[in-house]
Amino acid sequence: LETVYLRGNQELLRTDEGGAALAQLLGSCQESLQSIQLHDTGAMPQALRAMAAAGPFRALATVCLSGNQDLFHTAGGGAALEQLLGSCQERLLNIDLKDTGATPEALRAVAAAKERTAEARKERFAAEAAEAAHQAEERLRRA
Repeated sequence: LETVYLRGNQELLRTDEGGAALAQLLGSCQESLQSIQLHDTGAMPQALRAMAAAGPFRALATVCLSGNQDLFHTAGGGAALEQLLGSCQERLLNIDLKDTGATPEALRAVAAAKERTAEARKERFAAEAAEAAHQAEERLRRA
């Protein structure tokens, strides 16, 4: 799966059971998932934590949580968002938090995830450069 589109299932992610079921689905598409659309699904912090536990998601670029008005009205919403975004590795480009009651904690979570994403990219590029240099050295030795 590249896209999971669950918009409008208003109570789906309000319970632990809904979050666990989504985590089970997402666990099968860690390498391919590019977009998850969870607008107006009743998403709560426990659902975000369950989703994060199903990661890491190497290709996930878009996370839409808009319309989940209670997401940040309960304790731990920002921390759960940070956990979810942390599982997105280095490809995350878009996050939609419209009408979620976003708090300063939520914005700090996005900022922290952005920093981790940039650091992960740097580490990947450095590893690729080191590997290329090693391969070049090996070719020179054989020549």
